[in-house]
Amino acid sequence: LRSSGARFRRAPNARPQWLYGVGRCVAHNATHRTPTSYYAPSLRFPWRVAVVAADGGPITWLQASKRFAAGLLSLAGLGLGFIWALVDRRKLAWHDRLSGTRLIHL
Repeated sequence: LRSSGARFRRAPNARPQWLYGVGRCVAHNATHRTPTSYYAPSLRFPWRVAVVAADGGPITWLQASKRFAAGLLSLAGLGLGFIWALVDRRKLAWHDRLSGTRLIHL
């Protein structure tokens, strides 16, 4: 078979796949990390942990937003924000400190 020499072209209105993935992640966090549900169902069952405020109560929308944004920063910094929890005295990652939240084991 001979190649016709034509290159594959992407349709002008096609969106990159990574944008679809980011959208799914944002939608998942928006629907599963609601402060009114006290903790995310996706975290509760397999890992048996919950995200709570520093005082042990439910988190607010502001804390959830701060935690999400700070989590992205922790990840962007080569994961140092998550690794920090291994050496921290209270086992808090950067996004926990910045948002005033913590993880508890159920």
